[in-house]
Amino acid sequence: MGTRGPLPSGNFRFPPLPLAGDVQLVFYPLKDDELCHESIKVIAARKPIDFSFLPIPEDQVYAGARGGDMKKVLEALRAATDWNETVLSYWVGPGCE
Repeated sequence: MGTRGPLPSGNFRFPPLPLAGDVQLVFYPLKDDELCHESIKVIAARKPIDFSFLPIPEDQVYAGARGGDMKKVLEALRAATDWNETVLSYWVGPGCE
């Protein structure tokens, strides 16, 4: 993996304030009408890492990367330096706001 160090503590904000009007992230439960405990991995790097091979649609639901795409993600991370990751867990579904 890339150079690892502690992530700063505190609240995570997405999107960051400079992008607040341009980016939106909406979570849907994996199981309809059920409260689901899910996670998302956040990768931060000092230099851009090319993930352009991921088929991320605009203004559509994205269900995540498939097996072959995940292999390419791992290869891109192995080739990169000076990056870090964290996993954010959350609940999504009925009753969540």
